Amino acid sequence: MSFATPWVLALLPVVLALALYPRFARERTKPAGMRYSDNILTQVEGRSVRLTLRPFLPALRWIAVALVVVSAARPQLSEAREIISGEGVDISLALDISGSMGALDFEPQNRLEAATDVIADFIDQRKYDRIGLVVFASEAFI
Repeated sequence: MSFATPWVLALLPVVLALALYPRFARERTKPAGMRYSDNILTQVEGRSVRLTLRPFLPALRWIAVALVVVSAARPQLSEAREIISGEGVDISLALDISGSMGALDFEPQNRLEAATDVIADFIDQRKYDRIGLVVFASEAFI
């Protein structure tokens, strides 16, 4: 794997430093004592999912920021490229998909299945051409 702009990855240590700074800054200050006048307010009978997951939110935010930095570096999978020296033409095919194409003229296939087989064979033989398909019944669908 390679990166189109690898210099952007130099921001990852900055993201890590910003993520860890509040933790170290908090350890230097002395936490306050009891904030409530009665202990009954601090006793929780059942914790909700939201309260359970709340301590993980800052970490998830910083992971998201780190992933944005990595995506800004534009990771790319390098694949071998093949230069094709051929010329092609633009071809547009029209295919009728109306109810009459359901007739069983080509046993055991109907007209539509036979037409799609012929079109598939035609496309396989045209390697360098660009092919478009227009299907129509009572109206054309591009």
